[in-house]
Parts: sequence; structure tokens; C-alpha cells
Amino acid sequence: MTLDKFEYVLALAEEKSLTKAAKRLYISQPGLTSYINKLEQYLGIKLFDRTVTPIQVTEAGMIYISKMKNIQNEEAMLRMTLHDMGSQKRVFHIGMGMTRGMQWLPILLPEFYQSHPDVVLQIHEGGLEELENGVSSGNIDIAFGALNTGYPGVVYEILRKEMIYCVFPAPHLYGPSQQMRQPSGILPSSKVPF
Repeated sequence: MTLDKFEYVLALAEEKSLTKAAKRLYISQPGLTSYINKLEQYLGIKLFDRTVTPIQVTEAGMIYISKMKNIQNEEAMLRMTLHDMGSQKRVFHIGMGMTRGMQWLPILLPEFYQSHPDVVLQIHEGGLEELENGVSSGNIDIAFGALNTGYPGVVYEILRKEMIYCVFPAPHLYGPSQQMRQPSGILPSSKVPF
């Protein structure tokens, strides 16, 4: 009852009018009203405040819409994964943080697809714990990022060490003193003043 006609809820949330939403959906206004009433009764909470003009989405309605969009996306990904399995393509799950994904995926993906045209990549973006849980549970085949390296049964390999700089104008009230600076302008890591 909730996912099959989710577009009814979205249309009403966007149009803020039962009449306009029904027209957009090519259904009758009483039919839309009946569906929304049944849905709210089924959920046990009002998704829309229909006592005001224009109609407003309630806090519960905003949560419902957000979660239902996530469910729709998950369902689409599931269908795509199952379709790919049916077409004899292997699915390889890669986990990556958003920042590193934006930096590395455009470099890695073209070469990967050229070498492995029969493999479908499923990209999972997430935080540290989410990615490590995904690898340890088998839901992610490989993850890239600044990980803890503390999960048992998971192998970690250092791909690159990053140099991170603290940059500020000289002289600066909170900057290091001149004697702390190395000739190259890089602070020894043990002498960072803060």
C-alpha cells in the first residue's frame, strides 16, 4: 500500500492542492483523497495538514517522504543488481568515502571498465564505520579510505600516505615560531603547536 502509489504522496506534497495533484496524476480528486485518507489511517498519523491552504506536509509527512525515497532508490538498485545477475554480469561492490570517491573514481573507473567489461560496479559511499562494517559483513568487496585497521578478518593495505599541511600567513599569532620551522617550511610533526 505504501510504495506502489508513492507518486500520489509526492504529487500532493509538490502541488500542495488535492485538485492540482489529482489533475497531474490523471485521477479523480475524490480518488486521491480516498487514497491519502487510507494511507494516513494505515500509518496512524497525518502526513498532510489539509486544514490550511495551501496544503502543508507535516513533520511526519516529511520523514515519510524522505524514507520512501530511500526505499525507492534501494528498490531500483536491487532491480538493477538482479537484472545484471540475470545478464551474467558479475557485480563488484566498492566502498568509498564521498571526498575520496569524487577524487579517485573518475581516475579508476574508466581503466577498470576497460579491463573488466563483464563486471558491474556498485559504488557504496559512506563513513569509516559503515565501510568497514560493509567489508567485514561481505556486502562490500573492497573499500578505500582512511580506515581504522582494527576489524578482525579484514586485510588492510596502505596505498598512500598523505601529507597534510597547516597553512597560515607569517607572522601569525597562533603560528609556530621561526625556530620551530624547518628550512623547507614544514613543521616537524612532533612540534605542531596546537
